[in-house]
Order: sequence, then C-alpha cells, then structure tokens
Amino acid sequence: TPWPSDGQPRTAGLSSFGASGTNVHLVIEEPPAMTTEQPEPDPRPGRQAEVFVASARSEPALRELSLRWADFLRANPATPLDSVARTIAAGRSPQQVRAAFTARDTASLADRLHDFGTGDGGPAPRRAQAAHRVKTAFMFTGQGAQFAGMGRELYESEPVFRQALERCAEIVDPVLDRPLLEIVHPAEPDGSLDRTGYTQPALFAVEFALAELWASWGVRPAAVIGHSVGEYAAACVAGAVDLEDALGLIALRARLMESVTAPGAMLALQLDAQAAERAIGSRADLVAVAAVNGPQDTVLSGDADAIAEIRAELAREGVTAKPLTVSHAFHSPLLDPVLASLEEAAAKITFREPRVPLIS
Repeated sequence: TPWPSDGQPRTAGLSSFGASGTNVHLVIEEPPAMTTEQPEPDPRPGRQAEVFVASARSEPALRELSLRWADFLRANPATPLDSVARTIAAGRSPQQVRAAFTARDTASLADRLHDFGTGDGGPAPRRAQAAHRVKTAFMFTGQGAQFAGMGRELYESEPVFRQALERCAEIVDPVLDRPLLEIVHPAEPDGSLDRTGYTQPALFAVEFALAELWASWGVRPAAVIGHSVGEYAAACVAGAVDLEDALGLIALRARLMESVTAPGAMLALQLDAQAAERAIGSRADLVAVAAVNGPQDTVLSGDADAIAEIRAELAREGVTAKPLTVSHAFHSPLLDPVLASLEEAAAKITFREPRVPLIS
C-alpha cells in the first residue's frame, strides 16, 4: 500500500488478539533515514580493549555459548567489537556462572572464546559464580585525592567521560581564571591542581564524569554517599541538584575557602570520635573533629599551633597521628567567616528529593 511520507517519521500500530483473550498492541516508528555522508573521524584514540562478559546457568552451557559466539565472530569478522560487547552484556539476562574476556579485536576474542569453549588452554578468563544479586553504592571522595592527569586515559578513550568532563568545563570555565581541562590535565604538573580554588571543581567534574561513564555501562548506584567535596557530586548524581547549580556552588565554595588566610592544619588520628574530642580538650574554639571515617579513624582540623600541640601530646601516649597535606583547615572553626556567603548562594538553588538514597 502506498504510504507517502510528509517529512515526519511514519508510525504504525500492530494489534494481535490471542484465542486465550490476550491482546497486544505494538507501536513502531520508522528508523531515521540512512545517509551516505561519513562523519569526520575523531582524531583522539578510542578504547584500547573491550570486555566481553558471558554467563550461563552451568559450566557446560557457558562453554557451549562461548563456542557459538566464536563461530559467529569468525563468520562475521567485520562486526564491531564494541557492539558485540554491549549486546552480550546488556542483551541477555545475567546468569549465575560467568566468565569475562578482554580483547583488542574481533579475531583475538573469537580465539579466546574458542579456546575456553573447547578447553584447549590459552589465557584463562576471569571467572565468577554469582550467588545472589548485590546492590552497588557510589562513594565520592573529598579533597586530597586529586592528582595531575587524573582521568586522562578515560578522557582520551571514552566518549561519555570526555563529553561529561567537557560539559563541566563549559559550565565552570567562566568563573575560573584558567580552563578546567588545563587544570585537570596540565601539559606539565605545576602543582596548581592542589590550589583549593582549582581542586574542588576539578574533583567534582572528574567524579561526575566517572558516574556518567558507569551509568552508560548500565551500572547505577542503589545509594550514594559523599565526603566533603564528594557530597556535592553525590547530591548531583542522585538528582537532588542540577549539574549547573552544584558545580557553580562548589566553585564558589572553593573560592571562599581559598580566601581564608588563617594558618590551619589537619591531622588524621587512629582514635574513635570520643577519644578525639577528649584530645581536643579546651581547644574546641580552635580545633574540631572534621571527619569520622571509621571506628578508629578520625580527622581533626583547626589552628596550626593547636594541632601541633595535640599531635605532640598524642605521640607521648603512643597514638598514631598523621598530618594531612592541605592548604586550609577544612571543616574547622577557622572557616566560619565564609559560611554566610556560602549559605546565601545555596539559598538561591532549587533542591529536590533525590532519585536514589543520598546518605549524608
């Protein structure tokens, strides 16, 4: 039947009525028109290898599946390796018995699958037996985890990561005196990434890009938690705040913190929070418990001289205390002067209920 197009995608409805009373209606739309124009090739290198994940209900079934895939790949050598990896990972329900293979091209993957299926040796795949489904939580780190060139290989090889990082750069570059990408991936490490004004937006951007990359692979968190700077990234990934607002707020936070001139220090202790409070003693106006990272892992922050006194006292008691390499006494009374400006900016932002649990 002739069906001329009016320039819009044509849509059809198909109905099926079963004898048992089951009715199904399917709406389909024609695909985009094919074009003969070839896109400009991306000069940046792509992913260097793919992970091929196969699963079945038993060991014999897994080996049989591997042989079928090997035969398919040898009969269709032009099949893009990334398409094969995505299909086998996302197109089939995961079963209990699993094997994972890495490969740089279709031919080598076919060989590895064939060797595994026949038991003829070759590099052994990674194996796993899934007893039950587990939930995944994302934890976003705070300041101190940064290093020059972090995420460089992902930026060069993973389009999703690259696009997310460049999106963050477009948002934050107008308020920085140096492009974000130059801060994260400098030609030569110059220490600028450790400047608080640069560190915080850089860490946020990389953490957001990592979460976007995992999401593109189908890995989404059942809950998120963040530490200091990471709490902003966690809130953004959870959907509690838009990227533009979160990144703008973290950039302002970084500038405000950097403006504090009072000399401060931070000290990591192998003590519980109550013992850390006792170590502070009468210096509560100068020093605070900045973080409780575990049952015996606490961080103090505050006046540099007061921190030095506490460290000396704890050393005499045999308590391990490690100074942290930081520019300011974060999460301490010394940063109280910036709170009003930060609160004023945060009050202008629309916050929503997170889509996934956000653990403060």
